[in-house]
Amino acid sequence: MWITLAAVGFLALQYPLRNYFVDDAYIHLTFARSIAAGEGFCFNPGEPTYGVTAPLWTLLLAVVGLGFGVTPTSAKCLSVLFGVLTIPAMHRLARKLGLSVTGAVSVTLIWAIEVWAVRWAASGMETSLALLLLLLAFSAQLTQSPIAGMYLGLAALCRPETAPLVVVFALDSARAAGWKRGLTVLLIAVVVLLPWLLYAAFSFGSIIPNPAQVKGLGLPPLTDFISGLKRVVAIIGGAHFVEVTVICAGIIWALKKRLAVDSENARRAGLLLVWAIFLPIVLLAQDVFISSRYLVIGLPPLTLGAFLILGYWMRGKITVGALKYGKLITVIIIALQLTLTGLVTIPHARSFGSTMAALQELADYLKKNTSPNVSVAVADVGVIGYSSGRRVIDLEGLVTPAMISHRTRGDYDSLIATNYFLKVERPDYLIDRSRTPERFGKQSGGLYLPLLTIPVKGGRVDTGNEVWYYTLYAVADSAGKPKGLIK
Repeated sequence: MWITLAAVGFLALQYPLRNYFVDDAYIHLTFARSIAAGEGFCFNPGEPTYGVTAPLWTLLLAVVGLGFGVTPTSAKCLSVLFGVLTIPAMHRLARKLGLSVTGAVSVTLIWAIEVWAVRWAASGMETSLALLLLLLAFSAQLTQSPIAGMYLGLAALCRPETAPLVVVFALDSARAAGWKRGLTVLLIAVVVLLPWLLYAAFSFGSIIPNPAQVKGLGLPPLTDFISGLKRVVAIIGGAHFVEVTVICAGIIWALKKRLAVDSENARRAGLLLVWAIFLPIVLLAQDVFISSRYLVIGLPPLTLGAFLILGYWMRGKITVGALKYGKLITVIIIALQLTLTGLVTIPHARSFGSTMAALQELADYLKKNTSPNVSVAVADVGVIGYSSGRRVIDLEGLVTPAMISHRTRGDYDSLIATNYFLKVERPDYLIDRSRTPERFGKQSGGLYLPLLTIPVKGGRVDTGNEVWYYTLYAVADSAGKPKGLIK
């Protein structure tokens, strides 16, 4: 009954987000459409490229698309479905960790309305599937089931930053059940990953996704590291400061009491700790803009850990008093999650709709007013690639690997302002996003001819009420005229 109630609550929160869909989801859809059409793993027809970090999600969309079409609706339905499935998976893991029936119910109800899980389930992205696979992987690992390797291998095909957990699981299994069990877990994960890695190596010449190559490896500059750390604290602390407070208080209390912890409980706590901290560490070690989308798959252990500590504190106390204490914490956390959804997620989702509408208008303009054989350079490639029918040159390098080395030398504005991207390939059209409308129209010497400018208020991360502008330019040829423009 409680799982059903939690699922109903989760679906109810999806309703105000029914129109929310992000541009990156269209990237997966474009790849999936090519696969379903028999054109291979490509964004532009005939140009294979490793342009996604979640090939499992892309392939799943392609398979579903064979029967239902590769559409935003199919992606959204799948994402929400996997979000629903994380609810019983969370309950199962809570019980395996030793939580009481009441504690497991509390964790399940909280998870069903967790602000970031709700948001990204509505986005059409792979987040819900990655969450489900991690929940199943840790649940299997607790019982030393080798199938944990399979779940973790699949999770790595959704979020590659989870791949290091394969080593953690193998070492944990070797320590708890012998080296043969550890090698078995490792081997199963490798067997799951190997077919795709071989395909990527032969088809793309690399097993590292283009997005990961753009982000690079190694510690970023100190200022970027501090900025990223602040975002991690804001995203996690803002939504889960109650759980973090309970966990910290529990650790301090246990140290003061010098409580002994048996090996099995220490192992479980260690697994939860690794799950909670490995993702922020990986993200902070890269020069990547950290968002809730990346961090959400590492949030389940916070709620689980908090209620494990609460359960430990409640042992030996009067049952009625313990239940009231646990219920109070549950109500507070649920109220916080619902408040954040109402004040943060829903308004931002509605605001982001203006960005998606602008991109769709640009795609429609290109489709209607340009010939099919032209190319367009753009940073937000999802909607443009999916809807315009025009060849896309990705200024971020995600689907245009030749752009990666140039993109890593500077930010987007410097790449555009210096015309550095033209060294990769000269497009017929350029879509620029900036806070200045038609910023290249008058100072480009006739190189860029503005055709359409669309203002967007907010809608982008950290922009608040600022107005952004998407401007479509025709890139003049040697005669100073646009190519392929249908009058």
